[in-house]
Amino acid sequence: MTDQTDALIQARQTAQALDRARASIARLLTTLEGGVKAPFNPASLAAEHRAEHRMGVPSRLDTDTELRAFVLNRIEYMTYKEVIAEVVKHFPPDRRTSVSALQR
Repeated sequence: MTDQTDALIQARQTAQALDRARASIARLLTTLEGGVKAPFNPASLAAEHRAEHRMGVPSRLDTDTELRAFVLNRIEYMTYKEVIAEVVKHFPPDRRTSVSALQR
């Protein structure tokens, strides 16, 4: 009878382990269904707010979308001076930008 008793004890322990696993899976699914939320970062919100409400004249790169696209297409493979040289070739003087503006 000890073999049957041992088998019964093992079956109960296995059932308990399965119940714990089911409960863990249920908790995990509940958490994931709620969506994963990124941690709140107030510093990025503050920086965004300051950029939107900065005093003075906005940068040409912020206001001229064509100039911005032109610069962004070249900034990865050219130096700042080379980008400015290309801007000088393709844009009139009132739409040009400077090296310091590119570096910001």
